[in-house]
Amino acid sequence: LRSVVIESEVTGQIVSLGVAPGQAVAAGDVLAELDSEAARIAVDRAALILGDARATEARVRALQSRGSTTDLQMQEAELALQTAELALREAEFELSRHRITAPFAGSVGILAVELGDRVAPGLEITRLEDRSSLLIDFRVPERVVSLLGVGDPLTAAPLAEPERQIEGTITALDNRVDEASRSLLVQARIANADDALRAGMAFSIALD
Repeated sequence: LRSVVIESEVTGQIVSLGVAPGQAVAAGDVLAELDSEAARIAVDRAALILGDARATEARVRALQSRGSTTDLQMQEAELALQTAELALREAEFELSRHRITAPFAGSVGILAVELGDRVAPGLEITRLEDRSSLLIDFRVPERVVSLLGVGDPLTAAPLAEPERQIEGTITALDNRVDEASRSLLVQARIANADDALRAGMAFSIALD
């Protein structure tokens, strides 16, 4: 139903792997963590600067109430405070990118990394797949296009188990017929409650 390649957004060394191959995870579960000491230091530094900016803004505001400071000084203090708040948000965002989480519930594939490996953006760590149901793509000849519609029933049989019949429904029809093959791409959905099916399997499709 859904499949995504899990990669890191930053460069770093893996200090924790929270999953094993084949493990089921929920959305938000931590899959891996990268070393984040430098990012934590950046957050602490930004927090200190923010605290100082807040104290300065409060002091300037108090002086302004007594007429001892100018509007320009007040504006500069407010700008410094807003800049410090943004810097802290940015540092916290960078820190969060050192924790890799599951975007949705699913099953983890084979891990391509180990504890202690150094990873960079673009390096595949694993693949996460939600196979609670499967989407199947197949083609039909153009002469039957007018007979098909979303929601129509069908039967799918895995080529590895031709005797097994799985009920499904059409979920989408492509918007044009392929000119070379004179066929239309159709997508259907079948249940996988027993988790016996895997993405990439081949099926025989029967439309009544």
